[in-house]
Amino acid sequence: MEEHMIKDLLPHYYAAHGMNPTFKNVRSIIIDGHEVAWMEYRGTVTYDITGEGRAGQPYLGRKLYCECHFTEGVGWEKDATHGVVGLMGPDCCVRRKTAMHLRRLELQSKYLTRFAPGSSDPYSLVEYSKNIVLDLIERAKAGEFIGETGEGASFWGGYFYFQTVESIMGGYFDPEVIPSLMSEKIISLNGGIVSPYREPLPPQWHEYLSIEDGQFRGRASLPTHEDMPQTWLLEVFMGDRLLTGKHPHELPLTHSRYFGPDTSDVAHAETYLRRLIADAKEQERIESKYRK
Repeated sequence: MEEHMIKDLLPHYYAAHGMNPTFKNVRSIIIDGHEVAWMEYRGTVTYDITGEGRAGQPYLGRKLYCECHFTEGVGWEKDATHGVVGLMGPDCCVRRKTAMHLRRLELQSKYLTRFAPGSSDPYSLVEYSKNIVLDLIERAKAGEFIGETGEGASFWGGYFYFQTVESIMGGYFDPEVIPSLMSEKIISLNGGIVSPYREPLPPQWHEYLSIEDGQFRGRASLPTHEDMPQTWLLEVFMGDRLLTGKHPHELPLTHSRYFGPDTSDVAHAETYLRRLIADAKEQERIESKYRK
């Protein structure tokens, strides 16, 4: 496929998509003749799917693109039924992924020069973990390219993924820095995303599944937000009486709940809950025998 600079591809792209949004190149990286660019996009909300009345309001953001995004047949195509549709080509572009890797190495080199002059070993950065997190936050606030696509962490209202910091530091990162910054009310950590600090929401559980066994009932509940322990809350009742005591059983979740509990977590909770119900029935049988 013949390579083109993004600026050469935009006129044809705009002719098919329209001028909402428009794109501006902030930083260009050429890899094997293929342009990857950190770009600013501007547009106006045409239809607000959230129902919050944002239609007609302007929006602005930055994201990592490459020639694939703007090339017909790779990043988009015209469909007879649905009009212009997007294609998966850009997600498979190894040069776009390479650009992210190279930027992280570039930042690593900057931090070595700043904090450990003369050293090329990223391990020498570990004691500056806090400084690096704070510096990356300022870069993210300024809309700078820090080695991510620019759509993942920002979609969840955060600065960047924790894994990005680890990658920039060559895997050498002081894990105590994150809880320290959280206790100082500088950041929150939301599902691996370093985010602006916000006060934790009060703990609240919602029932996900219930198991009936005669006069016994088991209930498995999930946490309603990420600030809570990511565990199932398992309770067993006999009528209205809670049998699992003041401290109900908590069973750790093994998968993220962003898109609902994983089937393996649900199966694990159900198995464990049935075991608790059986234990409660046996305990009630023993206590009933001694009450006679």
